[in-house]
Amino acid sequence: MNTFLKTYRLALTPLSPIHIGCGEDFEPTNYVIDEGVLYGFDPSRADLDARQLEALSKASLGTDPLAIQRFFKSNAKDFLKIANVKIPVCDGIKTEYAGLGQASNVERSGKRVINQFFIERHECIGSDRQAFIPGSSFKGAVRTAWLDELNDKQKPNDVQLKYNGEAKSTAALETRLLKGDFKTSPLRLLKVPDFMPIASLNRKIWYAVNLKKEPVKNRQGELVVPRGATTRKECIQAAQFRSLAADVTLHMLGDESSKTSESPAAQLRLTDMLEIGKKVNAYHLPRLKAELEKLNERGFVNPYWSETVTHLITTKLQTLISTGKVFLIRLGRYGGAESKTLSGNGVAQIKIMEGKGADGKNKFSFQNQTKTVWLAAESDNADRHLLPFGWALVEINPTQDEPAISEWCSEWTKRASSSQTQKTDNRKVEKVLEEAVWPAARIKFNRANGALSAENAGKQANATAPRGEILLNALTSLLQSKIRSNEYVKAKAVVRGNELVRIEP
Repeated sequence: MNTFLKTYRLALTPLSPIHIGCGEDFEPTNYVIDEGVLYGFDPSRADLDARQLEALSKASLGTDPLAIQRFFKSNAKDFLKIANVKIPVCDGIKTEYAGLGQASNVERSGKRVINQFFIERHECIGSDRQAFIPGSSFKGAVRTAWLDELNDKQKPNDVQLKYNGEAKSTAALETRLLKGDFKTSPLRLLKVPDFMPIASLNRKIWYAVNLKKEPVKNRQGELVVPRGATTRKECIQAAQFRSLAADVTLHMLGDESSKTSESPAAQLRLTDMLEIGKKVNAYHLPRLKAELEKLNERGFVNPYWSETVTHLITTKLQTLISTGKVFLIRLGRYGGAESKTLSGNGVAQIKIMEGKGADGKNKFSFQNQTKTVWLAAESDNADRHLLPFGWALVEINPTQDEPAISEWCSEWTKRASSSQTQKTDNRKVEKVLEEAVWPAARIKFNRANGALSAENAGKQANATAPRGEILLNALTSLLQSKIRSNEYVKAKAVVRGNELVRIEP
């Protein structure tokens, strides 16, 4: 058998926050947050004095489940000394942590709702718990792209239901497309180790917010912003140029191997990594375009990120992407099911939960698209200037600096840093600004952009979409009708600076 290997150096640049879970969580007993930084530690290594040990024992044996949280928070300075992980947190988590140790809510029955404050960890390794990207995650994305090309948007008839219709098996589909089982799969020829950091990776704790892709109105016909669950994720930060790398190998089989029953079909064997790059681009490029169109339509995504990433991929890197030397990939669970399913009408089978039916049982269906999207946010109630999860660029055998990518990383980092500084400055201003009442303000609504405005004595305050329409829908039907018809309407407006807070008829 004439067998030899081709080895390729792959360099990975994150374009957006990447979270690949490892099944572990940060809990309030193994981390503290101080001045916007999470310090993770092994509590067994703490050198506590007699007073602290007694307080910890009482907290552990007592009936107040929040006592443990308060103990670690109140003794934060001692635990900082043994921290082996230091990760910045987003603004919302910093604020939320300030209330740790108190009930987050009290139900009518008097039962306290406790914030467990878990933070899902990214895959990490070593004593310093350094983040990395598992080779299995990368290879899984390659596998999906390859199967998608082989399937060619054809609706399969060999996808089988399992567990009384609650799950689907694609084993028969994969066997058909790859012309055999695991032993004969051409993917066995691609060996992918873990992508390890070239230097220390920048990480951050983000909120993952779940938002509806389509506008939703309540029973009164008012536009609302419904949300799903919100979680906290440790992520690899975006815009770190060639921050991770892996040396992958591609096994080349000679003609003799075609005679064995455990060899991949000759027509499916890959001969060059550029082929893989083209397949992955063919799968992921349309998905990025479709996602950004929807996110921009809803106003969710950071417009600067969306615009510059699109320009980078479609213009500056166009030649390299067309040859497969640079390819776009999506990693991690929170990239959405569309990035893990096959193309074509009726091909993707995404399980959509539809609430309880008349019989009290949970209902669901299988559809082409998800109804919601997960996005990285600075606060748990944010719905603007968010980032999608999991996008990255991979370069094959880079021999010199690629200015288009490195310059994008530099510009985005500056922009993100400037944005954080601006937010800090804005918060300082907000402390000074107080609500003012305009007792007889002229109210106007702009149908073109969904903005609501109030004018008073030459001043104007605004509420942009969708906030403008939400405020408008809170008024009486008669007032709504007049304002939408651009009639002259005066009402009491509550403003903060140039922001329209609410209208009181």
